[in-house]
Amino acid sequence: MSNSSFEYLVVTFKGSIWGGDGEWGRPELEGFSTEQVFNHFGAQGWELVTLGPVHGETTAVSYIFKRVVAAA
Repeated sequence: MSNSSFEYLVVTFKGSIWGGDGEWGRPELEGFSTEQVFNHFGAQGWELVTLGPVHGETTAVSYIFKRVVAAA
């Protein structure tokens, strides 16, 4: 039986996801569409786990990714 360890990454987007008029919480993602963000992190081994709210923000969403870092 193997045990895997995971690391998680939270990426926020503030603005209108549908209108594309917002900004990502990471400077390297400036100008990226949602699809481009998924492709960017997918190429690095990250997979989208879920979406969630951002505390205290009504126009923001968190994308939560995970990837395997070690297998025992």
